[in-house]
Amino acid sequence: MRFLTLATIMLTSISSTASAQDIQDEALEIGEAEFFLSEIVDIVFDREADYRKLLGCKSIMMEHQNEDGGINSACVTSDDVLWISTKMTTENRIGSAYVCPTNQSKNSVDRLVELSFDNKTIPNGRVYHLGYTDGWRRDYVHRLAMLSIDGQLLGCWDIGRR
Repeated sequence: MRFLTLATIMLTSISSTASAQDIQDEALEIGEAEFFLSEIVDIVFDREADYRKLLGCKSIMMEHQNEDGGINSACVTSDDVLWISTKMTTENRIGSAYVCPTNQSKNSVDRLVELSFDNKTIPNGRVYHLGYTDGWRRDYVHRLAMLSIDGQLLGCWDIGRR
């Protein structure tokens, strides 16, 4: 009987681990397809990166420095308006960045909320935690921020250094 209990626990543990990896993989696929995940990583970790080039901005509707020393910007691409924000660390490098596409799939945003493992309320919305990387040089956390921007509730992919 003890063997069966131990075997059940081990199988449950193995399937939970596989499920956790599947969940993270699905979230990252959505991030790449709809939220500029690779570009956000480059914005955070590459000091020479220009968000305008990375995100394909045709024009900038507004750009200003925020209270964290980063920027808040609205970028017009060929088919969307992207809301972008960065925050600086005390070491004068970008510590986090998010991009909020205006054209986004409600189904994808809802699915990311389902895949999240924790959430908390913030002043203008809610943040859902989606996972962490285990990188040596690029170690960061993935979050979905649901923010009210110009009266519209948008899902924003956020990358933060760990």
